[in-house]
Amino acid sequence: MSTYSGAASLPPLEPPYDRVIRYIDPHTGLVTAKLVPGQLFVGGSRDCITTVVGSCLTVCMHDPLTRTGGMLQFLLPCAPGLAESARVGGLVPSERHAFLALEALLGALAARGARRSGLVAKLFGAARVDPELAESSRETLRQVRDYLRVERIPEEASDTGLLQARKVVFHPGEGRVRLKKLGELPNDTLPRREREYYGRVLARAALQG
Repeated sequence: MSTYSGAASLPPLEPPYDRVIRYIDPHTGLVTAKLVPGQLFVGGSRDCITTVVGSCLTVCMHDPLTRTGGMLQFLLPCAPGLAESARVGGLVPSERHAFLALEALLGALAARGARRSGLVAKLFGAARVDPELAESSRETLRQVRDYLRVERIPEEASDTGLLQARKVVFHPGEGRVRLKKLGELPNDTLPRREREYYGRVLARAALQG
């Protein structure tokens, strides 16, 4: 990805955003954050957040009143070795991971003034592009929807499943999403990146369990 010269003037990011790549889009002038699996970013009207998602689930949340929104991209740890015996605090690893990831997104939104009661959600991805990650994709989507239902956050839109990766461009200040379904991928970068990320998720879940 090209990093335009304007990116040099962008202020440094604090955790949990400090690993996120940002650049200034020369066409829109917006500061654009490009997410990879396991990352989140929150912004406002002068920001844009983009990603390409396959097996992972991309969660976009937006508060229309404060014109603040955020994106999270992740997968849950699902493996035979992570069963009931790995419960901590009454939760199996996938449940605990889902709760912590979504609360991190909501916490980052709240830090920018967003109201939990005013949030709406949009979900993208969880495609069947990698058989090894299919179970995790299904479980991630299920648990995110369970969380949204419990927290009374409306699911305003979704485009999930199928056999295609997607490019998602989210304007957090407006809550607007541009979605492009991709055909055959030009290389193995996306599935390899998602599989490597998932390996780290499993390893961390095993240590915590």
